Amino acid sequence: MSWLNFALLTVLVLVPALLLIKQPTPFDPHSPPPAESRVPLIGSLDFFWRRWDWFAEEKHRLQQQGSSGAFSFWLAGWKVVAPAGIKGREYFFSSSQLDFDGGYAALFGQGPRLEDIGTDKMEGDANQATPQHFSKRIIALLKGGRLGAALPALISDTKARLDELGEEGTTNPFDSIYSLVFLLTVRIVGCRDIAEDRKTLDLVLKLFNDIEKSATMTTILFPWFPGPAKIKRTISAGRLYMILKKIVDERKKNGTTAQDPLQYLIDEGDSMVQIIEFLIGGLFAGLINSGINAAFILCHLGVTPEWKFKVLDEIRTVCSRHVPAEHHHLPLTKQLELLPIEAWENDFPMIDLCLKDSIRIHLHGAALRRNLTGKDLKTNEGDVIPDGALLAYHLDEIHQDPEIYPEPTKWDPARYLPERAEDKKAPFAYVGWGAGRHPCLGMRFAKLENNVIVAFFLARFEYDVVDAEGEKRSDLPPVDRNQHSAHKPEGAERVWLKYKARKE
Repeated sequence: MSWLNFALLTVLVLVPALLLIKQPTPFDPHSPPPAESRVPLIGSLDFFWRRWDWFAEEKHRLQQQGSSGAFSFWLAGWKVVAPAGIKGREYFFSSSQLDFDGGYAALFGQGPRLEDIGTDKMEGDANQATPQHFSKRIIALLKGGRLGAALPALISDTKARLDELGEEGTTNPFDSIYSLVFLLTVRIVGCRDIAEDRKTLDLVLKLFNDIEKSATMTTILFPWFPGPAKIKRTISAGRLYMILKKIVDERKKNGTTAQDPLQYLIDEGDSMVQIIEFLIGGLFAGLINSGINAAFILCHLGVTPEWKFKVLDEIRTVCSRHVPAEHHHLPLTKQLELLPIEAWENDFPMIDLCLKDSIRIHLHGAALRRNLTGKDLKTNEGDVIPDGALLAYHLDEIHQDPEIYPEPTKWDPARYLPERAEDKKAPFAYVGWGAGRHPCLGMRFAKLENNVIVAFFLARFEYDVVDAEGEKRSDLPPVDRNQHSAHKPEGAERVWLKYKARKE
């Protein structure tokens, strides 16, 4: 089918469908004022096209009129309220009446939907997965004892991937480090069958990336529309589902066991639906931000020598403190293998600061909540949140506020040192690890894997950041703040790490 014919078919299908969209009832008069930018029948598409610029413009326009800057808008039938200011932020992150999962299920769209993976049609399996089930299992899997038991495998995987880089060369960290984060995530919330089969591991990662890239405006607002992105998404989600289901079926059929998260789920008596959805949800949650941030930290360190030296000095200090004296002659990477889990979790504050500011800079888009109470709600400022409405708080409103973070686009881990403490200047001034009633359940593992990756990479290699032509860079490309989530530099903005083995 030619693109012209496809475009014509799209118009013939989509236009009548738009006319059938159920138009929401008007906002309550006490809801925040409406956004100016909107398209008839569909709503404010700038939410997808230029998210942060649009949020900032609408907020500024309304503040000029004397309001808090909060506003309301439509999205194909969804009512959405965008809170603003300190009171709006406090309400958004601390209210017990707002549903976290309902908001992301409606407008995030980067993970597979229930219907994409077919679990909503699995007959004879009444034990459906719920957000509560996911939270309960992820908390159990990330307990100290389990993380400690998994540490040798995490270190072994990291060393093996760094060995693949050789003694010197150039690597795109958004490929090599990103895929390493995925491998470590599979170790912690997935299964050995995938982690230890490189062909399957690479295929699963490709399917995940395909699903993420298929999260377009159309697939989010009109998930029923059979466009190219929807078709690709359905095929990729289906293949991913079958890979995971085959592993689960074989274990149950053959009675085989393994010391991994999948076996824990099976032993707990979870249904097939619960197991498949946990595996897919856990892998997406562990990869989407951590993979990008781990790569960016190495890039930021590469163009900020003073911080690279601080982190390297911290690595040497931790090893000298925890490694027996008779092993101090060993290469630094060998000494790192001897560190206990307590050292990895508690003794790398400089790396933690590096991660914290990377998250602040590269965590794009809007946090989402939904009013599922069955009644209208009122915010701290008296704005009405209609029943069923969504709330969208753009994270850059606080993370890019120059009054809180001077030179907000600059990567500067010193922001969080006690003498500056910029993240303590206002309520919920830093929400990179969630906040209030919605903390990040995977924070402990995310910090651990980041510490392992950064420590081993710096202990193993000397490196610089270079461009596509191999020329040394002194800074990184500007960040596109209109992205919807952490994003890899692409095209002409790609960055590379030029490395060689460190001599000690």
